[in-house]
Amino acid sequence: MKNVIKKGNIRVHLIWFDSLGAKSSSIFVETPDIKLLVDPGAAAMQPTYPLSLEEKERLKLKALQKISQYSEKARIIFISHYHNDHYTLASKIPEGFNYFYKNKIIWLKNPNKFINHTQWKRARKFCEEIYNNLQGEGKLYIRPHKIKVPSLEEELPFATSKDYGDYQERKKELLEKGRKRLSKLKELWENKRWVREFRFKKGRTIFVDSKQFSI
Repeated sequence: MKNVIKKGNIRVHLIWFDSLGAKSSSIFVETPDIKLLVDPGAAAMQPTYPLSLEEKERLKLKALQKISQYSEKARIIFISHYHNDHYTLASKIPEGFNYFYKNKIIWLKNPNKFINHTQWKRARKFCEEIYNNLQGEGKLYIRPHKIKVPSLEEELPFATSKDYGDYQERKKELLEKGRKRLSKLKELWENKRWVREFRFKKGRTIFVDSKQFSI
């Protein structure tokens, strides 16, 4: 199986995916201007997956080993979200593997807003470990900000205005449930201290939501 997709000067290396026996979707993007590692994480497959626990663990470590090798080449690491198979805590990098985040620019999904409660907690642990292990500069935490949360009608005008016939009442129930859940999350985002972007030796974190970058 080819693990590199080529288009002109762009190369996309397919590092590891679920089909290889460990949960992951990690790639390495290489151009003349950038070396980018995307989602450097792997997790053991779910309990119903037909392999022994030992084999699942072996494949997870094999995936992390490959990711570690590509992390040596990367200048930028991008973490799209905080599911366990999309990032690796610094403390969970196996002994003897390259330290993924040293001397890197780390593009992160914003850990402070538009994120659910579980990933909100995971993101903080991730940032704390990077900050402590790589001697981050300045304070890690700051006071929270107020957030404007657009209404569903603003964000999804077609879906919210469409008549779903017999499903209309159920749709209203689900939208109301979503609004209540979002309201509770907004309370979390606006009342708990925020992680800030920080620098460390030869690297830094950048929250990338709604941003574009030109390299």
